[in-house]
Amino acid sequence: MLPTRLERQAARTPEMQAAYDDARAAARFGEAVYQLRTAKGWSRRQLADAAGMKQQSISRIEESASALPTLAVIHKIAKALGAEARVDIHTGEGADTFEFTLTPQAA
Repeated sequence: MLPTRLERQAARTPEMQAAYDDARAAARFGEAVYQLRTAKGWSRRQLADAAGMKQQSISRIEESASALPTLAVIHKIAKALGAEARVDIHTGEGADTFEFTLTPQAA
């Protein structure tokens, strides 16, 4: 698969690459939260209440309109959704990446 224009631009400087990687990780986390929330049949308000957060915060996370969530936020959301959260941080020469995984816990 050919790299997108955004990926080519991100690769020009380490700072641009880091910002791109952070945005991509935030988008993946937001998508995982959305998938688990809707699988439970919950509204954003219900998840926010269960996690002790504001609905706006859940909206920003799902829409990837915020920075990478903190570990405390990841924990709150995972606990509210009954999911296992995993955060992997890979470092290397010019290849620092973050990976988020939310997996439903077996009942």
